[in-house]
Amino acid sequence: MNKINEFFSYLENEKRYSSNTILAYKRDIQDFTNYLEKECADEIDELIVRNYLAHLYTINLSKKTISRRIATLKSYYKFLEKKYNIKTSFIKEISSPKKDNLLPDMIYKDELKKILAYTPTGKFHHRDKAIIHLLYSSGVRVSELCDITLSSINLEDRYLIVTGKGNKTRICPFSKECKTLIETYIHFEREKFAKQETVNLLINKYGEKLSTRTVESIIRNLSSKLFGNTKLHPHMFRHTFATNLLNGGADLRIVQELLGHSSLITTQIYTHLAKEEINKIYKGSHPRS
Repeated sequence: MNKINEFFSYLENEKRYSSNTILAYKRDIQDFTNYLEKECADEIDELIVRNYLAHLYTINLSKKTISRRIATLKSYYKFLEKKYNIKTSFIKEISSPKKDNLLPDMIYKDELKKILAYTPTGKFHHRDKAIIHLLYSSGVRVSELCDITLSSINLEDRYLIVTGKGNKTRICPFSKECKTLIETYIHFEREKFAKQETVNLLINKYGEKLSTRTVESIIRNLSSKLFGNTKLHPHMFRHTFATNLLNGGADLRIVQELLGHSSLITTQIYTHLAKEEINKIYKGSHPRS
């Protein structure tokens, strides 16, 4: 096993990273390896890494993507230093670009009303309706949504047991309407089309586990039909879920727990969104705003 494969094995078995996270690490390291081959680099040092970063800027990658690639390389070389005592001080000198202070996109009240009232069409219209309501009602990530199994959902008490980032388990409640939609989907579609060995709640046309890409496609189609664009994506439901909870008076630490954030700092960005929404309502409603 070469060092790169050992690193991925370490991420999977010791760090317990998700398959999606490991896939992103693999893409990042492969991109760096391709660059080294193209530049015929015999030795990796601070200069070659800085040249690589300059290359990433020239192809107009976002600061977020560049920061992630730096983080991937730092993680990999830290692993090499720890396991093989390889000196990698050069990578420690590389800093990430300053983040643009962009707030996550959310769905506003009028749009959300149309979305939740929308009735999809097609073979799995009950499933698609349940997906829309599950995303907003529970605030789960799209990968967590696809990983829901029949045994991890409690319909009677209306909650999901979700395993999120870092292999952390949490409970995510959902609404009464969402419960009805899930039951309808199970009765009319899942029981009819699911393969016997499929344990996941949400299935595709082959009766197997639904992919995140299919969920993204469902949301894009919804966006196109309702708003004439493809601006909606599954993560916007999570942002909206958190913001609406805070607008409704929920404690920040409760929202942190529901979202599965390891740090309260990550959750705090939604307080800014909540303030934005409050200001928007004030300006649109108050006669002297």
